[in-house]
Amino acid sequence: MRARTALVDRVDAQAAVAALAASLVRDGDSIAVGAGPATVALSRVLAEREELSVVTNSVPVAQELSGHRGIDVFITGGSVRGPRQAVLGLPGDQTLTGMRTTLAFVGGDGVTVERGLSTAEVLGAPTDRALVATAAAVVVLADSASLGVESTVQIVGLHEMTHLVTDAGADPRAVERFRRAGVQVLLAR
Repeated sequence: MRARTALVDRVDAQAAVAALAASLVRDGDSIAVGAGPATVALSRVLAEREELSVVTNSVPVAQELSGHRGIDVFITGGSVRGPRQAVLGLPGDQTLTGMRTTLAFVGGDGVTVERGLSTAEVLGAPTDRALVATAAAVVVLADSASLGVESTVQIVGLHEMTHLVTDAGADPRAVERFRRAGVQVLLAR
């Protein structure tokens, strides 16, 4: 029962993070959205928007947004892999070269001041980095359980992160460390 409660709490935290992150998006923006549960939650909130261009490597994100009037969705090429249903591979990574977006929204398995955002998805990290490279600003979506956690492969270094959106359960000391490093931290309530 305790594991189920923790899972529900994490899903609720991701929904709160997604709602706050969506407030950064303006009508007319062109955004990049990575794969994973946090970005799928974000896409559900963004589905209410008008005049939005989205580039993604996530099949679920594309499915959430593609049927909505005023939202143009571009999905990268490659192979669909894993439970995140991420489209990965060189064709998509090369397609992203030269694209420009206002914001990139990415999640991972952990985020620290020392290593930035990281993931256990070794094959997915290059595509995530290609998405991030399109953006003028990088928004990391990380619930409080992900703060202070390091994983296998770095996606975004601290110097690339402009925003960290997390939930109110975040350790205040960790939040302060990110802020001192120049990252704008937004706390979802």
